[in-house]
Amino acid sequence: MKVASCIVFFLFAITIHAQDVITGTLLARQDSLAIENASVYFNNTTIGAISNAQGDFKITRDNAIQTELIISVLGFETLIIPHNQLGSLGTLYLKESIDSLDEVILDDDTWSRERKMRAFKKHFIGPVLNTKGVKILNEKDIRLRYSATNGMLYADSNVPIRIRNKNLGYLVSYDLMDFEVTYEKSLNGFNMARKSFFVGTVFFENIKEKTSRKILKNRTAEYKGSLLHFLRALRDHKLVEEKYRVFLGKYETAPYAPFKIIATDKGHEVTLLEEDIQILYNQDEQSKLEATASFFIDSFGNHSPVDVLYTGGAMAARKVGAMLPLTFELAEE
Repeated sequence: MKVASCIVFFLFAITIHAQDVITGTLLARQDSLAIENASVYFNNTTIGAISNAQGDFKITRDNAIQTELIISVLGFETLIIPHNQLGSLGTLYLKESIDSLDEVILDDDTWSRERKMRAFKKHFIGPVLNTKGVKILNEKDIRLRYSATNGMLYADSNVPIRIRNKNLGYLVSYDLMDFEVTYEKSLNGFNMARKSFFVGTVFFENIKEKTSRKILKNRTAEYKGSLLHFLRALRDHKLVEEKYRVFLGKYETAPYAPFKIIATDKGHEVTLLEEDIQILYNQDEQSKLEATASFFIDSFGNHSPVDVLYTGGAMAARKVGAMLPLTFELAEE
């Protein structure tokens, strides 16, 4: 499924602000017929709506949530609207999609589907509190290809990947747009994953109307030590209170020494002043922080541009199985 606009991935937010109502009408570009049952949602949230028989939709958002509006329906290209272009959208014409997933014929695909699926789950779902509690509901829709020549595993899907996460109490719809794992041979001849990469948009639904204490505890555990948790602590000068220690290489430094933080009307601008920044959370979880340019942290803890900040270690190990929607603290803490 092709994307009809530029994308910003995995933005998070938390606090209470004024709300507004966004309306629009969805029609097919080819014949101007109304598009019914289209999913309309804010990326990485639980805030969503469905278009009616006339193609009309109405969705309410917090004015300060700076995440894209996603419009997705089978048979049409996904439309992604940046947060600063939202309002009364009027009539939106969606372009019909052809099966645009790249048909790459890989004659050297030597892996069985079972092996490829195991690898996909490892790098897409990631480590979770209890892996048995996280299940992909539509595995058959996921196309997997491995190139022995390139040492690459590829995955794509023409429909959103549906994941039931009993650990965190969410039903997740993940519209996968790119997925790659790069392998290299170890000294003993085994394939070892060197790096993995995937991007997409995501919508969360609570599995149950009432969230149990166990689920809330699991969600809090996944949040603590995450990149979002760290960035909020950094912005609010609460690294020590939130149990973070900062190192340059092997040597501990003053918590804010490697960072230049300036409050602006766009949020807190952060510049990394050192290269080898290591983060230790709660004396246990170690991560690495890198940035190719300065970035901003807004009032919710969102960082932008998202593609200039990189993490390694414990923060990077949190995959889809550990994801929380941006409404997590807003609704539950």
